[in-house]
Amino acid sequence: MVNAGTDFNDLHLTRGLDAVKARFKEYIDVGCDSYGSDSDEDEINWFDPEPLPNELRPVPELDYQLLPASIRDWIADIADRQGCPPEFPAVTAIVHLGSVIGRKVGIRPKLNGDPWTVVPNLWGGCIGPPSMMKSPAIVEARTPFKKVENRLFEDAEAEQTPLREEYTIRLFKYEAEKKAIKEDWGFIIKGKVPRGRCMPDRADLKERSADLAREDAELKELHDIAYAPRALETHDSTPEALQQLLSTNPNGIMYFNDELTSWLEALGKPGREGSRQMHIE
Repeated sequence: MVNAGTDFNDLHLTRGLDAVKARFKEYIDVGCDSYGSDSDEDEINWFDPEPLPNELRPVPELDYQLLPASIRDWIADIADRQGCPPEFPAVTAIVHLGSVIGRKVGIRPKLNGDPWTVVPNLWGGCIGPPSMMKSPAIVEARTPFKKVENRLFEDAEAEQTPLREEYTIRLFKYEAEKKAIKEDWGFIIKGKVPRGRCMPDRADLKERSADLAREDAELKELHDIAYAPRALETHDSTPEALQQLLSTNPNGIMYFNDELTSWLEALGKPGREGSRQMHIE
């Protein structure tokens, strides 16, 4: 046979064309009784094909001691009641805990008090054949997370409701003042006012216009705070949606998808290069 690490091109260069022909003849003699005949009556007798392996490689079972003690019994209970591998609820719980912790915890790889801090991204996926109770286990393990998220929504609503009311009142006053200033500038430009009105003072109008510009900037800031979406997770993985959520949720956000395969396939489609690059980073 051809030596390991070589091919027929190397054989031709080192031992000549006759050596290549001889080697091909060896393969033909071994692989079939007759080859290359012009007769339709001759048949090629190939080796019987070997079946392709379809077994999954064995993986170690989950060691419950690797889980935090506070969730160990809970994970074991879910796996027992759902009749599923404990890895499914365990992976779900760990990733969701990471979402709640978010950027509150980081890693400082350098010694001597170097302030460089790295906040890791935690990835997790439940992989298994159909009917292994993946979805029920995930739903069960997400239950405490959903309670935390609902409480976050309630706290955000209580905090933002007064701000929204303040924004509405100030916006009404802002629009009225904007209309009045525009009208007064029109009087100055025309050089006349309706009967019974005094000509506006130009210096005073400039000061009012400056105050209006400051109020406009403050209203935009107030709007962003009062209507900022609060969330721990999202189902929209587009860069635009994630950037908007991250701008109002500095603790981080978790992307959740119940169909991992379809999400990975979508990242490979034309036009999704930005999403693929963002998730890889």
